[in-house]
Amino acid sequence: MRLWKMVALWVLSSAVIAVGQQSTSSTIPPVIEFRSTLRGFHLPANATRTVGITFAIYAEQEGGAPLWIETQNVLVDGDGRYSVILGSMRGDGIPADLFSGREARWLGVKAEGHEEEARVLLASVPYAFRAREAETLGGLPASAFVTLDSVQTPARPDAATTAPPSIGTQSAGSRLLPPTLGHGTKGFVSMWLNTVYIGNSALFQDTNQNIGLGTASPAAKLDVNGSVNASTSYLLGGATVLTAGVSSANLFTGFNAGAGNTTGSNNTGTGDGALKSNTSGTANTAQGAGALQSNSTGNNNIALGHNAGANNATGSFDVYIGNQGPTGVNESNTIRIGDPANHTTAYIAGINGASTNSGVPVFIDSTGKLGTGGGAVNFSQVTGTLTSPQFTGTYINSVTLSNAANIFNGSFTGNGSGLSGVSSGLSWPIIIKSADYAVQTIDFSTPSSYGNYLILTGSVAHTFTLPNPAPPNGSCVAIGNVAGAPIASNTNVFLTVSGNGLQIEGNLTNGTTTQPRRHSYLYCSDGVGYWRLNRQIASPSQIGPVLYTVDTGVQDAMKTTFVAGLDFGLNTGTTIFILPIHPNATTSPTLDVNGLGAKRIARFGNQHLAPGDLSTTALAVLIYDGLVWQLVNPQTVAGTVTSVTATAPLVSTGGTAPNISCPTCITMAALTGTTGTIGGSLLSAGSCTNGTATVTGAVVGHPVAVSASDGSLPNGFIILSAAVTSPNTVTVQLCATGNVTPAANTYNVTTQ
Repeated sequence: MRLWKMVALWVLSSAVIAVGQQSTSSTIPPVIEFRSTLRGFHLPANATRTVGITFAIYAEQEGGAPLWIETQNVLVDGDGRYSVILGSMRGDGIPADLFSGREARWLGVKAEGHEEEARVLLASVPYAFRAREAETLGGLPASAFVTLDSVQTPARPDAATTAPPSIGTQSAGSRLLPPTLGHGTKGFVSMWLNTVYIGNSALFQDTNQNIGLGTASPAAKLDVNGSVNASTSYLLGGATVLTAGVSSANLFTGFNAGAGNTTGSNNTGTGDGALKSNTSGTANTAQGAGALQSNSTGNNNIALGHNAGANNATGSFDVYIGNQGPTGVNESNTIRIGDPANHTTAYIAGINGASTNSGVPVFIDSTGKLGTGGGAVNFSQVTGTLTSPQFTGTYINSVTLSNAANIFNGSFTGNGSGLSGVSSGLSWPIIIKSADYAVQTIDFSTPSSYGNYLILTGSVAHTFTLPNPAPPNGSCVAIGNVAGAPIASNTNVFLTVSGNGLQIEGNLTNGTTTQPRRHSYLYCSDGVGYWRLNRQIASPSQIGPVLYTVDTGVQDAMKTTFVAGLDFGLNTGTTIFILPIHPNATTSPTLDVNGLGAKRIARFGNQHLAPGDLSTTALAVLIYDGLVWQLVNPQTVAGTVTSVTATAPLVSTGGTAPNISCPTCITMAALTGTTGTIGGSLLSAGSCTNGTATVTGAVVGHPVAVSASDGSLPNGFIILSAAVTSPNTVTVQLCATGNVTPAANTYNVTTQ
């Protein structure tokens, strides 16, 4: 048998209250006070929560449509207990005819988010609504109650005293004061639940006069259980100690912190007077009493410590740690750590013994300023073994190195001709590319080997991609661009060198760089990115500049390779200086430049060489004429032939005289002379200047050797040539391949 739960209900009966002698009556809305407990509802001790609950009255214990329904927001304690006034949400309360018969009525309770609980049988008390004999209220007549007119605002104590209106003697038109209904809990401050009923608020006052908001156990004069929001600032003792701007994202903590801020945003100031003068400065951080106290418009400053950065008013992007900054100076982009007057010793952990992939010298001046440029390193103070990262770079002035053995191991940019004990000449293998190329780690040099010289050829722009990750620190690769567009196309063909996500020259943007035609660079790794060393060769024409190199071939088959080589082809007029490693033994030796093919070497004037014209002790000056290399300065000069040795028979059996020939002999004596001064004035590209020497016996067409009287080599943009232009006259000519002023000099000439 199902047991029915009976709940006691208190009835606030409806009553008709008569006013004086009037026939008009006022009816108190019929309501029911209901107390119960929500099932499965638990909160922390002394906590409360407002829950939406729907109350419905049914004619059946189960099923059926509600006869009356009402939803209220009910304050529930930690154990789920609550108390409500049913009908209080309606102006007319619970309809009286709801209980007009003798049928049972059931109350259903449903909390938000939960199913309706088992319905509760209403006892017979609610049927008191039907009592029409309630002509009195509490046994008192209507005249015992005060009307609204009789409870107007009381007069001040010093106002004229008037007798209070008598109860029950109200004039016609007076209104009764609406009844105040409800209940409360001890200690809680009451609040109006609606226009009629009073209940508990969230404020609680204990016997020690402590006020709790959201808690019934306040531990201080004001104890708030939850968040506290202030629209502008918090004050202590009348002084602002915390200011926060929601729209401007500022936060200031401390007396007068940020007190002057007007339009500044994203600032944080902590401490007495921190950022107190700031008006429009943004993104500043000040931690410490007086930190950035003078800043008004500066941005993005950081100050840590008492009075840190206090002297800076308008500077931006500064960092001050325990430093006030200079007096009267509004500096920017500066970092200052410590107080020079008091901090005399510095310790920074993690530096001693730590290794890095690269580095530069750091200098400290007398003011404590740090820098990596503008100083000088005294290498007399350096002892031990210098590794490549310790001694690299470009040096404007001469660098003198010496040690006991006078031997230096490693690689140098340039030919090393000025270093004693270092072999001169460059012999990096040239690798020609005419398409995109991913540079390999094996293309790089190391301190003990040569790398490859990568050349872009063809007529279309391409990209060379450096490896990522970068090769070890100090590794280098040479990359040049000789790609050329068709003649008269007015098109520049550029080579793009990509860092493949790494930096080139410290470039933080895209790590790529372009090279125009006839430019070469050395790309060196610091272990993290790349740095480009200049090997630029500028020339106004396709005639190659004067180049110096060494022979790497064999006897009578010379061979050489240039860093800035002639890989695009040999041009007529290209001049080189080469030091043979073997004297020639035949009359037709060859020279192969950069693998472009072996070309015959002839005496100037297209004559065969004599053995020994190429010497290991003298530079050979060679000019390419489009077919062969012309030797300007042969090292042998033959005089008159005084005897010829031949083998028998000297006379043929037929009686014909033999033909004795000496193809390498010159039967005339050497003829010499010296020109007047030639040069000393500016020559434009393609122009020439000349001078003559009188050489008695000189014959037009005979070869001529020429050299400067002081033994110097011509400028790299000068082509030196000589020829017998008329009997007894030798003309020496200097032609410029670029704008240049050749040194004034006289020239010695030799012919036969």
